[in-house]
Amino acid sequence: MLNLISLFSSSSGNCTYVFSEKTKILVDIGVSAKRLTDKLTELNINPAEIQAILITHEHSDHVKGIKVFSKKYNIPVFSSKKTWETLVSLEISPSLKNIFEISEEFSIGDIKVIPFPIPHDAIDPCGFNLFCGKEKVTVATDIGHITSDLLSSFENSKTILLESNHDINMLKAGDYPYLLKQRIIGNYGHLSNLSSAETVEYLIKKGTKNFILAHLSEKNNIPALALETVKSRLSTNNIDLTGVSIEVAKP
Repeated sequence: MLNLISLFSSSSGNCTYVFSEKTKILVDIGVSAKRLTDKLTELNINPAEIQAILITHEHSDHVKGIKVFSKKYNIPVFSSKKTWETLVSLEISPSLKNIFEISEEFSIGDIKVIPFPIPHDAIDPCGFNLFCGKEKVTVATDIGHITSDLLSSFENSKTILLESNHDINMLKAGDYPYLLKQRIIGNYGHLSNLSSAETVEYLIKKGTKNFILAHLSEKNNIPALALETVKSRLSTNNIDLTGVSIEVAKP
């Protein structure tokens, strides 16, 4: 059995917990080590049993707590070579540093990991497909736009953590500087509610049943709006939602 739980998800900090019966992995730690430890304890998860930390990219809302947490519990950290080169300040012990090649699989315990490239304004950003037995889950946030290759990567996932960062109208009407708005809307920024809705529709047709809308902007989105945008599109297109779960990750 392979499961995915969003521990933290917002523009301020992100961390995802993926686990099988034998293996426990964190994807990103964009919150303080103390806050993460408290959250794991609340869920009856022993932080010392985490076997690996995977890094999607170098932005602070994804790596803020990695240095302290990995050192305290002696946890191996995995990242691409180019991303490691931007994270010198993390001062991760060489004995804990591990390098992966994007698109090449590796294993942690009984979980197989395949990183896939994503379009985002970072050095070498990626998402992750994780497999155990016949099950697959996907972590896919910080996506500027959806491509056919991404859709192919997402297919056959039991559960996907999918970015639904902003409502376009809220963003345009908001007080962000023009250049920041253009960055977010651009091809290497973040995924809108509408683009997320289109992706959910496609994946439901391909058999995915569990969706967690993630990385919502605190200023340019509302959880109820993100959910309504997805459900409205599915309803308009008469998509059968039998057995389908769609929820919004908590910040």
